[in-house]
Amino acid sequence: MSIGTRRLIKIVDETPTIVDGESIPSAVVLLNAWADVRLVNSNRSVNNNLTSLNKLFEFRFRFRGTITLNVNVKVEYRGVRHTIQSLEREKEKNFYWLLRAEAKSFD
Repeated sequence: MSIGTRRLIKIVDETPTIVDGESIPSAVVLLNAWADVRLVNSNRSVNNNLTSLNKLFEFRFRFRGTITLNVNVKVEYRGVRHTIQSLEREKEKNFYWLLRAEAKSFD
């Protein structure tokens, strides 16, 4: 990890709350962390005349504790929510985590 290259990320739970039988969207920030961000892959594809841009990022951050994920947990980086692909401890170290997440946008 280099000095001055970390960026702020948020791990957000987007589980909707149910009030009076209606589903209301909500977002709860589970964790704010400073992470080294690396663009792993970026590609463009066309499907049904829609162009989609995919970016796969790798976030390396320090966190003491355990992180529990479900389908509704996302990573927010630069205002864009990314779907988590994998989360693992880096080289069995105590506090370093590697998280891979993908963002898709359609034009």
